[in-house]
Amino acid sequence: MTRDYSRREFVAGCGGAGAAALLGGTAAANARGQDDAPPTRWNRTYEGEGNAVTNAAVPAVDDDGFVFAGARGPDSGDDDRVAWLYKVDGAGELVWEETYSRQSTTVAIDLVATGDGYVLAGNTSGGPDGGQDGFAVSVDAEGASRWQQSFWFAPESEDTVNAIVQRPDDGFVCVGRTARFEDGWVQRLDSDGGVGREDTYSGGDGSTLYGVANHPDGGYFLAGAGSSNTEDLQGWILHVDD
Repeated sequence: MTRDYSRREFVAGCGGAGAAALLGGTAAANARGQDDAPPTRWNRTYEGEGNAVTNAAVPAVDDDGFVFAGARGPDSGDDDRVAWLYKVDGAGELVWEETYSRQSTTVAIDLVATGDGYVLAGNTSGGPDGGQDGFAVSVDAEGASRWQQSFWFAPESEDTVNAIVQRPDDGFVCVGRTARFEDGWVQRLDSDGGVGREDTYSGGDGSTLYGVANHPDGGYFLAGAGSSNTEDLQGWILHVDD
C-alpha cells in the first residue's frame, strides 16, 4: 500500500522550528515571485455550463491561436459532465467551442495536435458496464468530430487514461492505469480510432502512467509512479518497443 504525503503532513513532521523556517521561506519566495513576475499579456476565464476545468493545451494547427481541452458540467457532483474543447486567438478571444460525450460523464485529460486537427483523450463513465473507460475523440481544425472511441482493459474496471501521443504511423498510444491489476495501462489506437493491442506494466503497488513520448530511436517512453518494497512512491520510467 502506498502513501502520498501531503504538504500539511510534511510541515507537521518538520517540528516547530523546521515548519516555521519552511513556511517563512515559502512566504518570502511568494513575495519575491510576485515582485519579479514578468508582466501578464492577458488573463481570461472561459465559462462552461456550471463548473468548467481546462486540462490540456496545444498550439492551433491552422493559425497562431491555441486549443484547450477539459470538461464542463453541473455546479455540483461529477455526473453529466462533457468533454470540452475550445479555441482562442492570439489575444485570448474565444473563436469556437465544442463538447463531446460518450456516457453520462466524459472528461478530456490530454490533447494532441495532428496535421489537420486534434485528438482528445480522457475518461468516460456511467455506462451499462458500471466502470470507467478510456475514450478518444478525433476532430478537425474547427472541432467537428471525425470519430469517437471508448475502450477498457476489462468490463466493470476503473480504467483511467492520463496522456496520449501520436505515433509515426499516425496511430495513437494512450496511457494510464487499470484498477483491475493496479498496473500501468497502455492502449494503442490506429489512425481511424480502431482499438489495437493493450499492455500492462507494473512498477510496484499503485502503478500509474502519467505521460508518454515518442523515442527518436523507436518505441516510446512511459513515465509514471509506483512503489516497490517501500511505502513511498517512486518515479518510474520505461522505454517500450512498438
